[in-house]
Amino acid sequence: MPTETTRTKLYSFAFAAVALALSCVPEAKEPVYKGQSYPQAIATMCNADELAGVAAEGDPLERSRKRGDFLKERVENPDAVYLYTILRVEDPTAQAVTLRREACNTGLERCALADTLDKE
Repeated sequence: MPTETTRTKLYSFAFAAVALALSCVPEAKEPVYKGQSYPQAIATMCNADELAGVAAEGDPLERSRKRGDFLKERVENPDAVYLYTILRVEDPTAQAVTLRREACNTGLERCALADTLDKE
């Protein structure tokens, strides 16, 4: 049977081994997305109607569907995908405000889609 001193040494060793093992675990880092940048995605969103060939006239629901299909295919940046998901549940006026703000924050002078949404 181990003595008290031996037991204390074993516990100290075990504690030190666990502490050492935990200190060797690398710190988790946010993944770096290597694809479409956020400004590129916002520019794609702002120019969606032109890029997708959405006509200014015609059925608003059909325009919205065509625009949505285009954006699902072309917007790849995770933050922009999240923004687009949030925008889909807002009314057109709120969508326009949000798109203009994001366009401004990314350096775009105007957002054609925001102008279109204001008219809908």
